[in-house]
Amino acid sequence: MQRIKPGQAVQFTFAVDDFLPGATSAWRALGDGTVDAQGHYTAPAISSGIDAVVCDLEHDGVLFSGAYNTVQVSTLDEESKWNILDRFELSVPANRNTVYGNRYQQQQVDIVVETVPVDGKDYRLTPTEQASLMLVELKSNDDVHALSEASQGIENDWVYATRTTRNAFKLNGQPGFKDSPHDRRLKSPGSTIHATRYLHVNDPNAVSAKFYARFTKDGGGEFTSRDKDPTSGTVQVNVASLPTYQREQYSIERRRVKGKEPNDDGRPGDEYNLEYSSRDYWRFRCLNADFLTAQITNMKADGSIKKKANVSMIRWESEHPNEIMASYTGFIFHDRLEKQEANTQPERVIEFDEDLNKVFSDTTEVWGGEVVHSAFSSGMAVICNDRKDDVAYKPLGEQAHLAQELVIKFVDEYGNVHHVVFSYGAKGLSGNRNVVSWELLRPKA
Repeated sequence: MQRIKPGQAVQFTFAVDDFLPGATSAWRALGDGTVDAQGHYTAPAISSGIDAVVCDLEHDGVLFSGAYNTVQVSTLDEESKWNILDRFELSVPANRNTVYGNRYQQQQVDIVVETVPVDGKDYRLTPTEQASLMLVELKSNDDVHALSEASQGIENDWVYATRTTRNAFKLNGQPGFKDSPHDRRLKSPGSTIHATRYLHVNDPNAVSAKFYARFTKDGGGEFTSRDKDPTSGTVQVNVASLPTYQREQYSIERRRVKGKEPNDDGRPGDEYNLEYSSRDYWRFRCLNADFLTAQITNMKADGSIKKKANVSMIRWESEHPNEIMASYTGFIFHDRLEKQEANTQPERVIEFDEDLNKVFSDTTEVWGGEVVHSAFSSGMAVICNDRKDDVAYKPLGEQAHLAQELVIKFVDEYGNVHHVVFSYGAKGLSGNRNVVSWELLRPKA
């Protein structure tokens, strides 16, 4: 049981994919407190006794009980009554003992602290003592920084940092791993606490590092895991080399969602030559991992920086003054790091550069941004290419950035970064505005 004060918030987590892969979770509170869809529990404003926080799992229409925890809402501070530690050990899961040094992926580090009973009674570490638990890098004896629970990874020059909860990225290791830190806390004996710290590493060249833990006792005094046993009180974290992705590890395919698609027995190019007005989804994937988040950058294909970033590209069939046939792009992506309100579906729209309408004449406009959901799924990115036959040619002038390629930074579900350049074909080539091409960009460090 965890004791908290009225109005205090606590983040609960449950590793759904580890316990029941493919299941969806639903959090609920039994009592006067509230819990949101992400497991963020808020105690009531006044003391109300004991609440229960429950995480239910649903898979293929079947409801399972995942985990629960009890919370005592009280204005009283819990006293520290123990005197001697019996165990203070660290470990990492046997099948999850490596982490990418990409600042986002986490390494699970489990901590067990057991006290010696006093006069036959069990006393655990108090909540404040548990909150002071932190990892320490052995070589330097430097405390590992604590990240905000709202932060998905290290965004500064820290080499190591921890969270107390899982982030949105997958851990390395084999599937089917059942050990849940949340579940172990529920089953802890009266004098034992199980804690978990999720370690982030921001060093792609690192090989390994060792860590121990420490905490401060209420009333003073510091305890470290190496005091009890330097071996069981220390863990080694192995850092895996970042993968170097090759072109064959990606795929792109065209799906027409507006306009006619010719029969399979037609001639090559009929999809463009026989249909002058169409919308194609160019669906881009990494074959090894889903994309979790994406950012359209201000980079050029050569790695230099644009004066103005563009969200869309535009290309006319020619630059003849009477030209009216043109293509322009939009972007579709489901960013899984964006928070959603409970019980709501993410709103997906095609994102267009706002400067496109400055290029169009009064007689035409950008097509609507509604997404054809049957042609899109989370984890992929879509470059939407609209081809129209009513866009009068106009020198771009102040909108010249719309003629530039797109460079998009993707972060996959393991925290690895992919920079991809999307562009039209070379000017002068027949049909250069019909097809969206791509290539990998490897920015210099």
